[in-house]
Amino acid sequence: MGKIILPNEIFGRPVKGAMERILAKDSQPIQQPQPRQGNMPDLNGFVYVPTTGLYVQKEKQLHGKNWAQTQEELGKQGMKPPTIEELRQFLIYLKQNPNPENTQIYNEITQVRNPWRSEWLDAKFEKSGKDMHIIYHAFDGNSIVEKNEKLSGHLTEDKLPGISLEKWLEDATVHGLPKSGIEEGQLYYWAPVSGYVARFFAGLGRAYLICSWDPGDSDSGLGVRGVMREAPRDASRGGN
Repeated sequence: MGKIILPNEIFGRPVKGAMERILAKDSQPIQQPQPRQGNMPDLNGFVYVPTTGLYVQKEKQLHGKNWAQTQEELGKQGMKPPTIEELRQFLIYLKQNPNPENTQIYNEITQVRNPWRSEWLDAKFEKSGKDMHIIYHAFDGNSIVEKNEKLSGHLTEDKLPGISLEKWLEDATVHGLPKSGIEEGQLYYWAPVSGYVARFFAGLGRAYLICSWDPGDSDSGLGVRGVMREAPRDASRGGN
């Protein structure tokens, strides 16, 4: 067989060194697609709760603002405060998935110790005839809409010192309130009162689930956790 003579060029490109160039190209690391920039938040600051499909902020914000102000400020960020049930599901998730960070957040919310810590919840109560109603907000597409629903099956009297935190996490009404007949314990409970709102409080000596707090109150230790369905963006808030 005769000797094959390769041309010096193919399609105007030099043949010499072609294999070396191919091998060098193959040795380069594959570039991964970059995450979309823009309104995407740093999700490292959130915990995803599968049972609600929501992201909850790890740390509180908007300290020193009253209930209505935190609602307004979070709405501008495409977020809202957690409802009582969303807080309950958040605590359940933290407890069932223990790691140093989740345990620290759980203790920050519930542990009886100094300093005192408190956070607003997305629940306001109104009496309509003989019935107590709860007003809260929910995600609806790109909007955050107001809901007004009748309460039923909940504990209607204050319990001081209270109810079992563990039993409340195990079972509650559809709106997250402790059920009537719940086992006694050390979590202080103030029942819903018309015209008042909900917050969770823990400090030296006791922890509270309060459903009868003045919405106009504010304090440096009282803040709120933002809740979002997905990346915050311009969101229109329905209702008041």
